[in-house]
Amino acid sequence: MADGYTTSGLIAKVRRAGMLPTYAEGADDMLLAFLNDAQLTYVAQQLERTREEYRTTTLDITLSPGVLSYPIPTRAIAAGLKMLQVVDAAGSVWGLWEMRPQDWPASGGVWVSPCRRWYLQGNNIRFYAEPPAGTLRVTYPLRMSELVLPTDTTNVRTISTINTGTKTLTLSGTFTNASGLCDLVKATPHFDILSMDATFTGTGTATLVFADTLPTLAVGDYVCSPDKSPVCQAPLELHSLLALHVAFVALQAKGDAKASSLAQLRDDTAARVLMLLEPRPSRVRSVINYSAPGFRNWRGGRQG
Repeated sequence: MADGYTTSGLIAKVRRAGMLPTYAEGADDMLLAFLNDAQLTYVAQQLERTREEYRTTTLDITLSPGVLSYPIPTRAIAAGLKMLQVVDAAGSVWGLWEMRPQDWPASGGVWVSPCRRWYLQGNNIRFYAEPPAGTLRVTYPLRMSELVLPTDTTNVRTISTINTGTKTLTLSGTFTNASGLCDLVKATPHFDILSMDATFTGTGTATLVFADTLPTLAVGDYVCSPDKSPVCQAPLELHSLLALHVAFVALQAKGDAKASSLAQLRDDTAARVLMLLEPRPSRVRSVINYSAPGFRNWRGGRQG
């Protein structure tokens, strides 16, 4: 089943769904381009609409004295954010709250406490006042990595042996990425990026030595160029839906009448898949009334 997880398996599913040839509109490079387009829009939208945090991750950015502007992580979907926090030197976590410039009070906003208010300017997070020393923790929706073929040995190699003591990975062949950075990607569900932009030495060899402690890996997992992957990083249940959508796009592009019936199948499948994806967890969640007696009100007192 392993090949069914990879882009080669996805392309085979697309061909079966659309009865596509192995040439022209059914060529590997054409279908791979369609798959990447569909990931960025169709699949990402399906996941985000569940509001179940399937693609949520965090990035810690060291705060610098006097700096009020920090870039949104480049892998954030639509340059979006979920939450901002500051972790100070003592380990205390401070919540940060957005206040748009147009909502700034006419009095000048002297009541706004430092580090608690921020706003977006372009693709940057900007503070009204310097936050305390520490770390800016950015929670954001992570874009799925660009799909590449498992045979693309410039961007993908399989892990053959793992030595956690020396932080060394031996690969199935030479890894030629010259950036000194890579992603470590799980080869089995849920296809997570176990380490993003990991620093290593050993470019041009099959033995990589990493600067930081290795995450929990298994033989068969992947070392990839940053933001590349031979597996779609959506839940496995979405892979067939992705293949159906790409088959529809390919048929529609050439004016094939079968596209309309495939669109109906895709939409029916999407409805079923979404029922599997939400809610997560599947048990009924408790309803909490924050205005009930016993809860603190917004001034910090107690009600009831």
